Amino acid sequence: MSITVHVNPATQVSVENNGAVKVTTQVGRKPALPATLAVTWSNGDVTDETVAWDDYDASWIETSGTFTVSGKVGDFTVSATVTVTKTDTTKPGDNGKPTTKPGTNGNATKPGNGKPQAGNKATISSTGAAVLPVAIVVAVLVAVAIAVLAVKRRK
Repeated sequence: MSITVHVNPATQVSVENNGAVKVTTQVGRKPALPATLAVTWSNGDVTDETVAWDDYDASWIETSGTFTVSGKVGDFTVSATVTVTKTDTTKPGDNGKPTTKPGTNGNATKPGNGKPQAGNKATISSTGAAVLPVAIVVAVLVAVAIAVLAVKRRK
């Protein structure tokens, strides 16, 4: 008697905002493209996965306008629409400091949640943890099968 167990690894099902990212920057400043995007897996896990952004022409940030940067997150192609705006003017009483959107500290925000991008933060997937219960069940079934065969041979 033999038992064969096939475990299919989890696969990427979707990426945050269908891979569409919007970033705003000022003329002359590199856009703060997010380092990670949330990916949903076939087993229901959601993990932050690293984005590999393509290079873009540095001259594109020298004038106001909009351009697109492509990138990859695992199996997905993503794109960032970058809006370049004229440099903010200072307001009276701000000591000549440029203004930024409150709560962002000048960083791009992560799409969907409005929180400042926190850098390359990755969470550990529980995909591997799901294999352990399956292995335990298989081990118990094998032990039961061996016990049943041993009892039958004695009779």
